[in-house]
Amino acid sequence: MGTTLEFKDPDEVRGIIALQGDTLRSFAKRVGISETSLNRYLFKTKRLRPTTAKKISDGLNAKVGDIFLL
Repeated sequence: MGTTLEFKDPDEVRGIIALQGDTLRSFAKRVGISETSLNRYLFKTKRLRPTTAKKISDGLNAKVGDIFLL
């Protein structure tokens, strides 16, 4: 199994998404992942691959290390 990541603070990520004017659904669509996967990442029932973490961090205008546990 390769490297996987998880959010440092999922509630903060939800807040950032909302402040950008997105819903979880619209954010997931914008960054190219499924809403189901995003919810699983936020509830920590699924860990992210680095490529997905990069998509999400880019969508949040943040560095991967700022929002994910490395």
